[in-house]
Amino acid sequence: GGRGGGGGYGGQGMDDQTIRNSLPEMYANRIVACIEQGRFQRNAVDERMLSALSQVKDPSALDKIVSEMETTNVDNVRNVAGYFMGIIRKNKNYNSGGFGGQF
Repeated sequence: GGRGGGGGYGGQGMDDQTIRNSLPEMYANRIVACIEQGRFQRNAVDERMLSALSQVKDPSALDKIVSEMETTNVDNVRNVAGYFMGIIRKNKNYNSGGFGGQF
């Protein structure tokens, strides 16, 4: 592993260690499992997306996001990292009022 030359915003996927360092273990493990099972490519979890995910402090929101990542079929999604960012944005303020989670 090692922290090889940073930069390169060319959809550089984060390694397992980085994912585990950024998220509570339970969620990190679920995301790593998805990558290992081929549900989505490693580069779907890029720096921006992981950073956004690590800022979600509400466990129920985090759980919803990771569940969506686990169940969404991304075969036809061109930019999976961007798609996941949308999921994060949609659920980030899950419990702070606003439009509730009615689905």
